[in-house]
Amino acid sequence: MRTPISALLLASAFAAVPMSVVACDTAPKTEVSKEELTTRVQEVVRDMKARDPGMQKWFNDSYGYAVMPDISKGAIIFGGAFGNGEVFEKGSMIGWCSVTSGTVGLSIGGGVTAEVIFFENKSSLDAFKQGVVALDAQATGYAVQSGGSAKAKFDHGMAVFMFDPRGLMGDASVGGQGFRFVPRSAG
Repeated sequence: MRTPISALLLASAFAAVPMSVVACDTAPKTEVSKEELTTRVQEVVRDMKARDPGMQKWFNDSYGYAVMPDISKGAIIFGGAFGNGEVFEKGSMIGWCSVTSGTVGLSIGGGVTAEVIFFENKSSLDAFKQGVVALDAQATGYAVQSGGSAKAKFDHGMAVFMFDPRGLMGDASVGGQGFRFVPRSAG
């Protein structure tokens, strides 16, 4: 006999399946979707710099960065997140990336946020491109707010900034995230 809790757990598990299927698409498939993603990346970068002018230094001085403008998060006990974006090396777009994460615990709800990962040097960017990077519970995400970028620092060659374009920041957690990279030449 099934209990209401087990039915909820089963429904949550099935709700996570579409997230894992969608997560397979790292590079946009059409020119229109590539242009839409580029536009969203540019909007998020512009909005981050407007919210905290100190962000300009991070974009100028970092070896590279990955911008994921729309990470969708949802949870009903089991949670998941997916988003894709563009990766830059020395200011030039070199490919696409995707982020996925999963959680288990007492949580319900959903939302969309943006994330930018700055790479301190070539080796940290190369690790990201090779899929060796996975942010764990010890990773720190910085919320983009006026003057906040001045307090941020690299940790293991990376600095992660979370940004909510609506101005709200309910969650700056980055633990459990995994990434995938597709070079521009392959897309």
